[in-house]
Amino acid sequence: MKIKTSRLISVLSGALAYLAFCVFYLIPLVFTFVYAFLKSPFQMEFHVFDNFSYLIGNRYFRLGFQNLLVLGLSMALLSFLCSILIAPVLSANPRLAGLAIIILILPVVIPSVSASAVWKNVFETRSILESGKARLALLSLFVWKYAGLGSAVLFSGLKRIPESLTDAAKIDGAKSIRTYFSIRLPAIPGEMGAVIGLNIVFMLRLYKESYLLFGAYPSGKAYMLQNYMNHQYTNMSFQYVAASAVILIAFAVVLYAIVYFLLIKRRGAL
Repeated sequence: MKIKTSRLISVLSGALAYLAFCVFYLIPLVFTFVYAFLKSPFQMEFHVFDNFSYLIGNRYFRLGFQNLLVLGLSMALLSFLCSILIAPVLSANPRLAGLAIIILILPVVIPSVSASAVWKNVFETRSILESGKARLALLSLFVWKYAGLGSAVLFSGLKRIPESLTDAAKIDGAKSIRTYFSIRLPAIPGEMGAVIGLNIVFMLRLYKESYLLFGAYPSGKAYMLQNYMNHQYTNMSFQYVAASAVILIAFAVVLYAIVYFLLIKRRGAL
């Protein structure tokens, strides 16, 4: 009787989780794709690719997507490079690694409102709207928040590498830097892929920090795709919001596919 009761509870819990996934994620996602091909949510007429054609021809959409592509990928790449440089320092000092990881992960849990308030004072964002320092503010904030998390993930992978692998390289005369980049890093493609994937996730959420720093109408150097989507939502042009979201989803899928085939898939070949 107890076994049947526990099994029933497990089934109900799974069903509730699946129902919540459908209600709060899957169904809204389906409606997003449907609205992307409508003339408007108030006129249920399918216009196939008219909304996408309008977006491609809109200079503000192109500006937002260009900034997301250039600035966002630059942030993700720089954060990844910083993680690569910090991880061996943690690995070389295992006694202090625990405390160091707590300090490095701390920026992730600090509310963006608090961090943005500090960045506003440091970069004087009131005068930044007309200068190229806007990108520097966003770039430094992104690296400060997320590079530490990536280094912690890489450190966890480096700890699993057998010492015999690195000892053999030292016997052959390989320096520590060459051993790290030629042997240790290639041995943890899964962790490297995870770090890049996390950076992509955070990159796609960059609008929150941009909004807190510069408001709803930033300069062209900090204008993100989500700014454009927010403006279209305010204008009740929901079809353009949905079409922009579909393009953003496709962009994210392409990035994740590249990461998978370049790094994670290599795990089976090692």
